Amino acid sequence: MSDNICAKMSDTTDPNVKDKMNNIDWEVFFEDGEIGLIALIKNAKSINGVRKCVDLVIDMLYMREKDALHKKALKARLNDLIPTAQADSSLDPKKTKESIATLLREVKEDRIKGALAYAEQQKVGAVAEEECRIGSEESTESPAPPASGAEAVFVDVFCGVVNERLAVLKVHKAPEGKTLPFILSPDFAAHFQAILRQGFAPVLAIRFKGLLGRAEQEPEEKRKDYIEQEFEGKEGRGVLWEAWQKTWDETIGQTELPDKPKEEKKSFLGLLKKMKKEDTPAWQKKELTLKEWKVKVKRIKNANKNATRIWGSIAAESEDYQPPEDGDGGLLKELFGRSPIGIKKQIDALRQIATQSGNIGRSFDSYQGGKNLDLALLSVCHQNPEIFLDEEACLKQFLAGFKDSQKRSFYPLTSRYLSDHM
Repeated sequence: MSDNICAKMSDTTDPNVKDKMNNIDWEVFFEDGEIGLIALIKNAKSINGVRKCVDLVIDMLYMREKDALHKKALKARLNDLIPTAQADSSLDPKKTKESIATLLREVKEDRIKGALAYAEQQKVGAVAEEECRIGSEESTESPAPPASGAEAVFVDVFCGVVNERLAVLKVHKAPEGKTLPFILSPDFAAHFQAILRQGFAPVLAIRFKGLLGRAEQEPEEKRKDYIEQEFEGKEGRGVLWEAWQKTWDETIGQTELPDKPKEEKKSFLGLLKKMKKEDTPAWQKKELTLKEWKVKVKRIKNANKNATRIWGSIAAESEDYQPPEDGDGGLLKELFGRSPIGIKKQIDALRQIATQSGNIGRSFDSYQGGKNLDLALLSVCHQNPEIFLDEEACLKQFLAGFKDSQKRSFYPLTSRYLSDHM
């Protein structure tokens, strides 16, 4: 059948008979004098071919469960008109084709009726859909509105959890002539807190709607304690940690665009395949349609643009501290999973080794034992530069047994910011 059928069907100007969901003009599909289905049926040489074609059309147009009875009835009528055993034998081709044309016109009217009903549904949902679209696009540029009620308390609790970790590392005085690394800077901590409140906490709160609903039932003055108690203990912290990881990845992460689906040939069979694909439930689909791919690509591009904007804000240049580098996102995400008490114990232990041990290098080797000490070492060196950073001071003795490659591997932040003292 003609290769121009798809183009002709999509080029209609009559919105009343066009199926918006499948982008098909049913009047053209069935009635066009050149490439319409009825014209093709009338010009077919084989009655058996006519039967197979109409049978395929019925299969393609009535795939949903609710269409099962209608589909069965249409197939029964087709079998009455062209019994399998009599195809191409005793049947009058002209009369048979006219009867098939009558059947197909009934199918056409049914599809037009469905298209009109669908168009009416679209009108009802158009306003809400447009508001969602505008809200989604504006979210990449405009800050989220301030939280209120239990959500505002949740945001305060969450930001407090992050601030506890930054507070343990915080250094209030930079080395002479230098600025502090971001992770030790009070100015960066305040900057990061503001971004957390706007870009992360509202998204994280969505994952705890049940908790927020229960907290709303509590008296206002008890909501903070209620939410904090939910996150106490190993299980509560684990839930919050898992939710934070997902929120960070979704907010900051860059998603790869899906491969563009292959464009199908513009033929009658290709059209039927397209209709079948678009009528198939999402969970059964093996690949995206071109229309679905375009929607998904647009959504991913908007999300990636928003992620780039948020990370750009976090890593913005500053005169007050050395900003994060592109690879430091993982550090900030993982910091949330570190215990502030554990970090402080490490800092205190390193300070004790430096001031009370006879053999500093050996004591450090014994203490590190597979621990992640990079943050603690960076912090204690800046908190006590007179002990750790003077010539022949403790930092050199701590790392004397390490090769340069090992220093960069095990102590990347310390190597980045204090290489002159190592």
